[in-house]
Amino acid sequence: MGLEMTATRFVAPYFGSSTLVWTNVIAVIMIALALGYWSGGKLAEKKAPLSALQRRLLLSAALMALAPFLVSFLTDGFLLQLFQVFSGSIAVLIGSFFLVVFLFFLPTYLLAMTSPYLVGYETRKGSDAGKIAGRIFAIGTIGSILGTFLGPLVLVPMLGSKRTMLLFAGILFLLTAPVLIKGKRGAKVLLVLPFLWLFSTSPNMRSFGNLIVQAESPYQYIQVLDENGTRLLVTNEGGSTQSMYNSDHIVTGNNYFEVAALTPALFGPDKPLNILVLGLGGGTVSREIDLLYPDRDLSITGVEIDPNVIALAKRYFDLDRARLNVVNMDGRSFLRTTHATYDMVVIDAFSNQYYLPPHMVTQEFFESVQDHLTPLGVVVSNFDARLRSSPLLTTFTNTLASVFPAVYRVAIPDTRNDVLIARMQPFAPVYEHVPQELLQIFSLVEGSFEHITYSSGQNVFTDDWAPTEMMMDRAVWQSHNEITRAE
Repeated sequence: MGLEMTATRFVAPYFGSSTLVWTNVIAVIMIALALGYWSGGKLAEKKAPLSALQRRLLLSAALMALAPFLVSFLTDGFLLQLFQVFSGSIAVLIGSFFLVVFLFFLPTYLLAMTSPYLVGYETRKGSDAGKIAGRIFAIGTIGSILGTFLGPLVLVPMLGSKRTMLLFAGILFLLTAPVLIKGKRGAKVLLVLPFLWLFSTSPNMRSFGNLIVQAESPYQYIQVLDENGTRLLVTNEGGSTQSMYNSDHIVTGNNYFEVAALTPALFGPDKPLNILVLGLGGGTVSREIDLLYPDRDLSITGVEIDPNVIALAKRYFDLDRARLNVVNMDGRSFLRTTHATYDMVVIDAFSNQYYLPPHMVTQEFFESVQDHLTPLGVVVSNFDARLRSSPLLTTFTNTLASVFPAVYRVAIPDTRNDVLIARMQPFAPVYEHVPQELLQIFSLVEGSFEHITYSSGQNVFTDDWAPTEMMMDRAVWQSHNEITRAE
């Protein structure tokens, strides 16, 4: 289980960690386990000596130790070429499947031989078959529990994926190495482990020339990049930019952030504002609002699920601000636990880089948001449109309109982003006292608001049905086809 839970971290920088990836990891591991159990039983049936199992476990340890150094070789070669041939979802499905097979199938298969072989081995020594089987599988389950918790929650955030995998390989090696320790030759083999550890001192799972820092958290693989003096926060496969920061500028030039920062100008200049940001990330929107309205009475609560993102944002994205309260929690969970109401709720939560989290697009979620709005409160949601005619966008906007009577969509010029503005009471999106820095984006979007009305004949997302990942993959592929045809 330590191997399985860590395996997804090797896949994430290239193919993300969506349901498709997790399905492949679990399926490949289960197939490897089934075949390993069968082979372990056959090995026990042949009455092979214990050293036969030990040699197989040593091979498994060696393959686990090699895996971190093969990832780049495999992905930089033919696997990433899949995106030139297949749609996003098919490329992710095929690419992550073969990557997991190449890296982790064989070591898992060899590990799985342990329990059935030991049952047969101990039974031949006269142990009661039922008793010994129960004991071995109980010990194995305890080990799986430890691997499940230690890998993603402790070791990966502390050591990184590469060193975690090498640590598991080293432990397995030390547990099975006695079969080789029959003199000086065997002792020399143990010296390989420190060199493997030293060889892993470069922690980069994926290399970029403009990399400032990278980190791994229980949720994702994170990188901070520098692009001509602007810092970018990207996660997993790096499909889009999550946050931006330039110490010399308030606005970033990414027009979604600027449209979101315009929202306080919808309210009278003297009205105090209590603002909630769900999906704080590096704090781009909260920082812009804080700096663009210095004389306004406002307070901002930013909710971010990933503690590592918060730590990096405080270090590299100027997140520590007097009027910002940062909460480390899932956005929907936060709504369940707070009784506060807000004049403005900004929703900018994405999982695996550009997927909409299924639990934060549903009717039930927006009803919870509505419960925390003041009577004239406004909801502002970012949407990575990719294709503005996609079922994902129409379903999302219809879901929002099923809860809020007044919904407007703003298509950001020259981008694939839309901003959706919703309110419980009909209103005209009239801005007052627009900050000087936002006049350019204001002139671009003024008058471009599209009123969205609820249609009972269209789908809506619910907690029971929200296939956002598959719908986003389909939109990406359709968008790619349209661009190809246009060229």
